[in-house]
Amino acid sequence: MARRCCFSRSNLSRKEFWWLDSPAHLIKDLPKGLIVLQTQFPNLIAFQGKGNVLYQTPFTWGFFAINFLLGVLLIILNASQKRELLLDFGAMYSPLIVSGEYWRLLSAMFLHAGFIHLLFNLIGLLIFGRINERLFGRVKFFWLYVLTGISASSTSYLFNDVGISIGASGAIFGMMGAMISFFVINRRLFGNDGLNTLYGVIILSIINLWFGATIHGVDNWAHIGGLVSGMILGFAFASQSKRALPTVFQFLGTKNFWFIKTYAIVGIWAALFCLTLFAGNKFAPNPYLYISRAETMIDQGRFSEAENELHFAMDIALELRDRQILMEILKHYSHIEN
Repeated sequence: MARRCCFSRSNLSRKEFWWLDSPAHLIKDLPKGLIVLQTQFPNLIAFQGKGNVLYQTPFTWGFFAINFLLGVLLIILNASQKRELLLDFGAMYSPLIVSGEYWRLLSAMFLHAGFIHLLFNLIGLLIFGRINERLFGRVKFFWLYVLTGISASSTSYLFNDVGISIGASGAIFGMMGAMISFFVINRRLFGNDGLNTLYGVIILSIINLWFGATIHGVDNWAHIGGLVSGMILGFAFASQSKRALPTVFQFLGTKNFWFIKTYAIVGIWAALFCLTLFAGNKFAPNPYLYISRAETMIDQGRFSEAENELHFAMDIALELRDRQILMEILKHYSHIEN
C-alpha cells in the first residue's frame, strides 16, 4: 500500500516511470484486526470527550493536508518528469545531503511523484495515522511521524548512494512498526482481537517489503528504516500497566521502566543522527555531486564553471572505471558544446 519512490540517475531522462502507475502494492482488503480495532475499542483508543474527526486526530489530517497539497502541486507541474524540480522542492539526494543540505531528510517525506504514488500513501496515512494518533495521543503521534520519517530518509541516505527518493511511506511503515510494538506490549489487554491486529500488521508489512524488494523504483531501505524505528518508538511510547509489562521488566515498575526506555530511545536517536552526519565520508569522492553541480550551472548558462565540475567528475569516473558515469558525463559535455 505504502511506497517510497526512488529512481536512479540512469532513469531520470525516461519519459515515463512505469512504477508510478503500477497497482501491485494495492491491498484490497484490510486485515480483519484493523477493522476490529477501529470498531470495537473506541473507548480505549479515542480521546476523552466528544468531537469531530478533525478534533480527534488533528495531526493525521494536518499531515494529510500537507502531503495532498504538495502532491497535487507536483502533479500539476509534472514533477515526475523534471528531476531538478523535485530537487528544488526538497527531494532526497545523497550527494546534496553530504554537501550540507540535511533538511532534505525531512522535506522528502512530504513529496510525491505521480497520482498513484500520492493516492496509495494518502490512503495509508489515513488508515494508520488515525489509529496511531488514538493509540499514542497527539503529541507522541506527531513525533512518531516526524522521527520515523527522518529515520527512513537517514537509512536511505546511508545505503542508497545516488538515487533520488521521495514519499511518506517511510513514516507509514514507521506507524506500522509502532503498532506492532504496541500490541506486543499490550497483548494481554486486547486479547484475541489485539493479536489479530498484530498479525495483520506484520503480514501487511512483510508483503509491502517483499514488493519493495522485487519492484524497481521503490526505496526499500527507507521502508526498512521506517519500520524498525517505528518499532523502537512504539516500544518507548506505548502506555502500559505494570501487569502488561514484559515479565523480564516487571520488577522495575511502570514509572522506572518508562524512565529507562525514554532515555534509551533518546540515545538511539542521537547515535543515528551522528551516524548520518558522519556517513558522508562514504560518498567522497562522488562524481554525481559534481555532475549535479554542473547541471545547475548549465541551466544558469555558467558553462565554463560547469566544464570544471565535469572535469572533476571525469577524473573520479576514470578512476572508478564506471562506464555508466562516463556516459552521463559525456552527455552533459554535449549540452555545453551545443
